[in-house]
Amino acid sequence: MKMKAQIGYFPDYLYIGYFPFEVNGSSKYVFKFGEFSLLEMGEKLIPQWMSQLSAYPIYVCTIFSPHVYKLFQEDCNKSGIRITFQQNFNDEIERNVRILNIVEIKNAKQFKNIMIHLVDCSSDLVLWSSNKKAFTIERRSTEYNGKTYMLDRVVVRMSEESSVFWIDTDSVSIYTISNDDKFSDFRGICETLPSFVVPTLTTYY
Repeated sequence: MKMKAQIGYFPDYLYIGYFPFEVNGSSKYVFKFGEFSLLEMGEKLIPQWMSQLSAYPIYVCTIFSPHVYKLFQEDCNKSGIRITFQQNFNDEIERNVRILNIVEIKNAKQFKNIMIHLVDCSSDLVLWSSNKKAFTIERRSTEYNGKTYMLDRVVVRMSEESSVFWIDTDSVSIYTISNDDKFSDFRGICETLPSFVVPTLTTYY
């Protein structure tokens, strides 16, 4: 079964401040790969794409409600996936209880086994980096309605070899932030994709 998708690069003025995490360091390539249902295709597409990129081990950062996290944790344990970091995610504005965790994925089978939790729109954040962990959790002050609040923030730290992938909240697109020259043009991106993907180039202004 073929899967149609659109790919387009993001100019700086579009993506600065766009993501629900901070990005420290420069990134050469930022593009959107989407306009398809990750609920339908994510389990097949994402683990295979990461295999073709030689991306494993992968480090996945998620923010879940306690109920969803419990289900996610159970599937991690069944699949031998190591949870390398876990803490309550503090938000003094919304004051709801959420759990942030980072797991290490060693292969495509493990990634496939937890994919339903990553694409079903029940998370506040789904973010992963290839080959090494590229994010930290830091406290940040922010102004809201004239008051200063302290919030936990996920901070992506880009290096010369970094590639980071984020699933948007409606699960129809994957955003890639990378310094990998495989992503330097549309043809290069297409060569990394599984053979069942039929991509077209689009432009974002």
